[in-house]
Amino acid sequence: MAPSTTAPLTIREVSRESLQLEELLSDPFVVEPGKLEIASPLEWGLAPRSSNYVARFSYYKNRRTRLPRIWITAAPADGSEIETVTADNVIAYAEQLAKQLKNESTGPLLESVKPMIIADRPCARYVRKTRFIFKDGDNERAVVAERQVLQTVVLGRQFTVELHVLPGEIRKFRDIAYAVLAGMNFLQETDPVETTPDTTAPEDPDAAPGDPDKPADESP
Repeated sequence: MAPSTTAPLTIREVSRESLQLEELLSDPFVVEPGKLEIASPLEWGLAPRSSNYVARFSYYKNRRTRLPRIWITAAPADGSEIETVTADNVIAYAEQLAKQLKNESTGPLLESVKPMIIADRPCARYVRKTRFIFKDGDNERAVVAERQVLQTVVLGRQFTVELHVLPGEIRKFRDIAYAVLAGMNFLQETDPVETTPDTTAPEDPDAAPGDPDKPADESP
């Protein structure tokens, strides 16, 4: 059998200075008291709070034009042996994620899984094609889109920063999503505890299970 020609993964670094965070992000706000603060992109709208998301930002504040947008989610990092992604294990984490995505067989990626360090935050990044179903009144419409995923694990919790854009617009908005991840401030270096979510914005009545803005499928 011929030896594999797959090149070993190398870490791509994006410095805090190159992102110019002070020009891209607002002051941070509390999401989980004592644990997590997040800074929103300047001049982007903050969507109403939902138990399904840590935060959601829309480029168009009226949300009538749905894309681009950034969603942040958190979930237990089930099945991962990595408690926190660090500079020492980010390559192993990216390899683990690539294997997981391959096993899920949800179609080829537009950009393969890469280990990164964005400012001081190690993560894995990939891009895939997707399709969203948007509901406008009684009408539904399907929109083909691209989804950049930045994924990391902190203290056993998996955090995902997703950038949703129209095809061909990843590079235009990529660094804003990088900045959002870099601006996440994890305040506590102990096991997470249950806290009451911040109520800066009201609960979103449209964020129930079956939210029409969730991906309809993963297109190959």
